[in-house]
Amino acid sequence: MIASGEHIMKTREKDPNRYDDIINMDRPISKKHAPMKMKDRAAQFAPFAALTGHGQVVSDTADRNDRWIDEINTNEIFREDP
Repeated sequence: MIASGEHIMKTREKDPNRYDDIINMDRPISKKHAPMKMKDRAAQFAPFAALTGHGQVVSDTADRNDRWIDEINTNEIFREDP
């Protein structure tokens, strides 16, 4: 009987020694390409485009809330009696 692909995957997932043959190997170094600069490597982990503008929205909301609080503080209706 031949094991199904699903059975093989489940067996591999449970095997704590599944990477023993490669875990201590040196990483390959290309003879064609120079190593990537650290700055360029870091850019790969920059926020995704889906989050572009998020900081601006947070800043705009904070500004709007600050103006709202200032308005409340200057409006006599909301002032407490001394």
